[in-house]
Amino acid sequence: PQTTRHRVLGILSTGTHQMVFLDTPGIIKPKYLLHEVMMQFADAAVAYADILLFMIDATDPKMDADLTHEEAFGRLEGMAKPVFLVINKVDAVEKASMLPVIDYYARTFPFREIFPISALRAENTAELITALAPLLPEHPPYYPLDIVSEQSERFFVGEIVREKIFVICREEVPYSTTVDVIEFKERETGKTFVSADIYVERESQ
Repeated sequence: PQTTRHRVLGILSTGTHQMVFLDTPGIIKPKYLLHEVMMQFADAAVAYADILLFMIDATDPKMDADLTHEEAFGRLEGMAKPVFLVINKVDAVEKASMLPVIDYYARTFPFREIFPISALRAENTAELITALAPLLPEHPPYYPLDIVSEQSERFFVGEIVREKIFVICREEVPYSTTVDVIEFKERETGKTFVSADIYVERESQ
């Protein structure tokens, strides 16, 4: 959470449509300069999009007066575009526990539709795509039909390294850590060779 600082596209092309998903930082009240820049990026993405998907985690649905959601709903109110609620990770909770979550969010914001999904198991994701397709504008494809992102493999390797830093070090290393992949060599046999530089804020880290 709150580590998305690059424009990351997921591109889904089928025989009938092309959907371009743009991952943004979570919408929060900015506390420092990096947050402010992230929110500018999020606002630009929201303004550019045809459809908005507000995603929450089923294992931590935050059903209280949560400032993060207040800030988000404040920015989304009055948008002349459909807003869907997507509840991810439903495979990790009891199905019955989703009913109060759906009820709470249905009362909190006028979502077009609510979709409980499991991205990991592709549960209810096809139904979500089916609901989104009719709302897309007609336009020739923006991207080649055979790519799934405009980012390179090196970029995603760097993101995986960055994720492992957060998982292993937790609060000891800040989210402003950056990974620069210096070498990326695919070998005919054996593992791919990766060399990366990791940048942190202070010498002590």
